[in-house]
Amino acid sequence: MVIRVFVIAAVVTFASVQVVTAQTSTSPSTQTKGASVDELETLSQQWMEAAQRHDTATLERLMADDFTLVHPSLDRLTTRAQWLAALPRMQTKQFEYKHLKVVHYGPSEAVVSAIILVDALMDGRPFPPKTAVMDLWQKRGDKWQVVTRYAVREDELNKPPAASNN
Repeated sequence: MVIRVFVIAAVVTFASVQVVTAQTSTSPSTQTKGASVDELETLSQQWMEAAQRHDTATLERLMADDFTLVHPSLDRLTTRAQWLAALPRMQTKQFEYKHLKVVHYGPSEAVVSAIILVDALMDGRPFPPKTAVMDLWQKRGDKWQVVTRYAVREDELNKPPAASNN
C-alpha cells in the first residue's frame, strides 16, 4: 500500500513539475465540454487507434519528436523512436479509455488522464490489461502533440521499487 501511494504521488508530482516549469503560470482548470476538451479526447482516441493499426504516419504527427514514455515504478524512460520500434511486437485486439479527464494549464498545455483497458499481446504473451496514464499535451504551432506519457500498470504497483543509482 505504501508503494502504491508513493508511486501515485510521484507521478502526480512529476507531471505537475513538468507542466508548471514548461512555460505557464496559470492554474489548472478542468473545463466543461468544449472545443479544446473534445479535441484532446479525440486526439487521445486517434493516438491509440493509430497504435492499434500500427499507423506510423499518424503516430508521428501526434507524438512530439521529444516524446518520452515514463514508467516511474520501473525507473524506465522510453523515447519516441524506441516506442515506435517496439510497436510491431504488439498486437492490440481492442482498447478502451475509462475515466478520461482533461485539465488545461493555459491555452497551450493540458494533461489528459485515464485508465486504459486493453486486450493485447506483446511478443505473443498477454499484455497487462489495465494501465493508469497521464499524458502531457502541448500545442505546438497550430496542432496538439503528446509530449510525455506517465504510465503505471496494475501489476507494477505490487513490485518493489527498481534499484536506483542515486
